[in-house]
Amino acid sequence: MLYGSSATLRFEASHIVIGHPDCGKPHGHTWSVTAHVSHEDLHEGYPRGGAGLGGCLEALVREVDGRDLKMMVPLIVATPTALAAWFFERISHDFPRLTRVDVCHRLEGGSVSRA
Repeated sequence: MLYGSSATLRFEASHIVIGHPDCGKPHGHTWSVTAHVSHEDLHEGYPRGGAGLGGCLEALVREVDGRDLKMMVPLIVATPTALAAWFFERISHDFPRLTRVDVCHRLEGGSVSRA
């Protein structure tokens, strides 16, 4: 049987998306990020010697909470989909069975899934 678990956290951060009608000027949002993993054992979901999915997500959220996303994640335009890819890449190192990361704010959302 295949099981799934997820962790969701919210954070505050500013960003700018040049040319976007709503996000073209520096401003902030309350963002939400949800990471989903699949596993075959109910007790799986914790990397060896590490925190669970929620702890991993919390450590990443601390890096961006209350900050300017352009400064924290300088190589991307901080859209929900781009942030989902950033979170996915970083979480998947500890959770190889990560299946999806969803990021959204009040105006729009984006997801990145493992094919």
